[in-house]
Amino acid sequence: MTTTRPAWAYTLPAALLLMAPFDILASLAMDIYLPVVPAMPGILNTTPAMIQLTLSLYMVMLGVGQVIFGPLSDRIGR
Repeated sequence: MTTTRPAWAYTLPAALLLMAPFDILASLAMDIYLPVVPAMPGILNTTPAMIQLTLSLYMVMLGVGQVIFGPLSDRIGR
């Protein structure tokens, strides 16, 4: 009887080491963006609500990207 190994056979520590920089990058992008949010309405000549909408859209699209590209990556491969 033969057993088949999965196509992606990295260990859990190796997988975490490969994925952690992407998570850190998403958090870093938020930390860079947030301090300038109070100044943006005046600089861009828009309302605070519009600036807050950009923040909400960033978070939504970050989640949508994970929902779409996670299964797609599992199906097609990295």
